[in-house]
Amino acid sequence: MRDWAIILGISSGMGAATAKELMKNGLNVYGIDIRKSIDLLNELEAIGKQNNSIILLFFLKSILTKLLSSIINISLVPSGEI
Repeated sequence: MRDWAIILGISSGMGAATAKELMKNGLNVYGIDIRKSIDLLNELEAIGKQNNSIILLFFLKSILTKLLSSIINISLVPSGEI
């Protein structure tokens, strides 16, 4: 069974570099970010194919936007009306 790494902020910088190195060394990666990078996804898929690693990416921008908007809507309701 292979090891897994979870990387927050995978779409650029240290997160992207870390994912590439871990996958080159055979680890599987869960990547989480709010920005979507198709170029990075394609690059990590190619690395995964070469090293038999798996990449799972989750882009949370739409989820976070919905969550924040629901929090703001709830906080704007006068007390006693919920």
